[in-house]
Amino acid sequence: TAEDVMNFIKSTPGLDKTQIGDYLGEDAPFNLKVLYSLVDSLDFASLGLVDALRHFLGYFRLPGEAQKVDRMMEKFSEKFYMDNPEAFKSAGTCYVLSFSIIMLQTDMHNPQVKNKMTIDDFKRTLRGVDDGNDIAASLLEKIYSDLQENPITLADDDAIRDKQESMSANNLKKKQELFSKESEKMIQTS
Repeated sequence: TAEDVMNFIKSTPGLDKTQIGDYLGEDAPFNLKVLYSLVDSLDFASLGLVDALRHFLGYFRLPGEAQKVDRMMEKFSEKFYMDNPEAFKSAGTCYVLSFSIIMLQTDMHNPQVKNKMTIDDFKRTLRGVDDGNDIAASLLEKIYSDLQENPITLADDDAIRDKQESMSANNLKKKQELFSKESEKMIQTS
């Protein structure tokens, strides 16, 4: 069943997150049932939007195809709004803001993007999206600074990046910095 596949995805370590993202993003009826089962199994009630996105995106890597991402973000937004009806005026607001967060994340942390979006640019792109009203500037500022300080990444990606940095560390000082960084991560996750 779709729930069995969803449980397998959630409970099996080492699965290819890119393959999972592609699978969940497919428009086939069974794939959609698996996506919906996954989203419906998550509880976003105690989470802000960015933390809910982090939790959701922890299970897979977003596919490159816009239509797949659209399907995923639409279902995520519906569930987030259902769990947090007071957060925004509609699920549509959550959808637009979620997509904007993904785009801001890419803009901030992709080295190929030369002209980075400012906080004012971010606010400007979201004017009037909450059913004709602006989303609170304080919330947008919090989202912006949160993404700046803590990018949305997969734990698998972080581990690979840390390993590559460790292997390329040619001097003792760099290795000591990496050791401290890895120790802090282990303490945070324990």
